[in-house]
Amino acid sequence: MDKEDKLKLLKMAISCLRKEGENRLIFSSNVPTNKEIDIIKKFLKKKEVHENLLKRFFPMAYEGVSKYGFFEYFFYVHNKTIRMLERYKTDKGLIDWCTVYPAKIVDKVDSKCVVETVDGRVIKTDSEAYPGIIIEKKLKTGDLIVLHRDKIHIILNKKEFERALKYYNKFKKGKS
Repeated sequence: MDKEDKLKLLKMAISCLRKEGENRLIFSSNVPTNKEIDIIKKFLKKKEVHENLLKRFFPMAYEGVSKYGFFEYFFYVHNKTIRMLERYKTDKGLIDWCTVYPAKIVDKVDSKCVVETVDGRVIKTDSEAYPGIIIEKKLKTGDLIVLHRDKIHIILNKKEFERALKYYNKFKKGKS
């Protein structure tokens, strides 16, 4: 996996980390220490990834991106997988929340963005993927983005958006 995919993986998966004291099964099974969070933040500021922490906290996604590539894994394999997990089936809201969507910022209100997914779902959100970790700082109306767990994780260029849409549409086609 190249450095760019590792960085995208971390930006996507960071919202899956449990905070200290959380017991919910829907998050990564490992809970980072404050020291590990500081390391992750330090590396992100330099646009770097601490690979051992990436593998430790996100083993399934690491393996998936290594095998399928970033776009196919998150927009197809990940989305398909969460719909098969029993822990998500109990609450449809969790499935929609954890689905990875290609989306667009359609408006800005103060520090929040109004985002519309390719399915027409509209929400108000921001890019704080984990407390104290802002993924993208220069968000503006018209940006093409990745929405996951109702957070903005990555700004996409047009070519990346089309690639994400290709795999998302493949997922949607297989869903019905």
